[in-house]
Amino acid sequence: MSCSKKHHSKKHHSHSCPPHPYPPHPCPPHPCPPVPIPCGKTIALLELTGNGVVDFDNQLKITFEYYFEDTELFEPFQIVNTDSDLNYTIKLLNYYYNIGYRIFIGFSRSSILSGVLSWFQARPDAIGISPQSTSPALNIPKNIYRLTPSDDLVLQTIKINEYILTRTNIYYIYSEGESATTLVLNALQADAIIGPKLKAYPVNADSSNLTESQLQTFFEGATAENDACILYLFDSQQRKTYIDLFNYDFTPIPNYDISLQSYPIFNSLGEIIWNSLYSSWVNINVSTSTLWRKGQSTLREEYNVVAMNVLQLNQNLVDKIGVSNISNFAFVQQFDTTTKDTLYFSLSLFRYVDLEWIPSFLYIKDPIFGIILYDITS
Repeated sequence: MSCSKKHHSKKHHSHSCPPHPYPPHPCPPHPCPPVPIPCGKTIALLELTGNGVVDFDNQLKITFEYYFEDTELFEPFQIVNTDSDLNYTIKLLNYYYNIGYRIFIGFSRSSILSGVLSWFQARPDAIGISPQSTSPALNIPKNIYRLTPSDDLVLQTIKINEYILTRTNIYYIYSEGESATTLVLNALQADAIIGPKLKAYPVNADSSNLTESQLQTFFEGATAENDACILYLFDSQQRKTYIDLFNYDFTPIPNYDISLQSYPIFNSLGEIIWNSLYSSWVNINVSTSTLWRKGQSTLREEYNVVAMNVLQLNQNLVDKIGVSNISNFAFVQQFDTTTKDTLYFSLSLFRYVDLEWIPSFLYIKDPIFGIILYDITS
């Protein structure tokens, strides 16, 4: 039975334990999964709370729900909060798999995706869709589609950026314990030009070492004229805390955010402090559909740029059409047949200038023209 609009209502499902067998795990500190909607093959397991990619996954949820209401192109599915917890995510995978679900959307962090790889390998009929995981270590055979280009491709743009390469010192602020950020650290250290200039600072999972005094010590002697910082913080609250630590007495150097999240939101002081000093790589494509642009215009900062491609991929899988025939809403959607990683993409570097995000650099990988680099500022 296919889901109808009545199944996608704004009514919240009860968090009481469902009547189905549930793994031997008490509900606290997590809620028991909602009672499943009695149709469909897909479930989304998103990090809506906790110390994960909470901003990104909440935007994903908002954008999914917008398109469920706005168009009948996509069959609605249920969305469940994993609380950014790997063990709980696996319990939810087991629970929904045992009651018939076979397509699982989520795992936006590479560390979470790494943690569920063996689960998918043991169940070849289960299919994963990861909207955001980017670790190069996951460029391996798997039954999980990844819709965001790998970090090694983003690093290529760093390694050819003349401004960054000519800095006296290059700082790297990153989330500690994440596979993607650690691999980026290793790649930066190994680079012949960047490595000797690199100074790295890992931010603890609890952000206990993310204080103004500690950052002042780390950045001692750095100047906006001579130095630059590469920023890779997964936790949205960590990024906000980091940004808000700077002030008139502790001013930032140019920062390049490679987390591929949405733009940060600055407070009134930050709008002044960070003017022309914050640049963010975003997965915004050069060719998009009317439906994509309508959603972005409506939801604005709450819009998730990969959500439509996730929805279209899922619909093809549900309808058994085949992923080689996907009609795209944002650039070309095509996957490596072995790794299931996206093959083509366009990434844009936006710079924060006078309260606006201005495109400055465009990096495209196209099936016909190959890799194309545009310096939009020139």
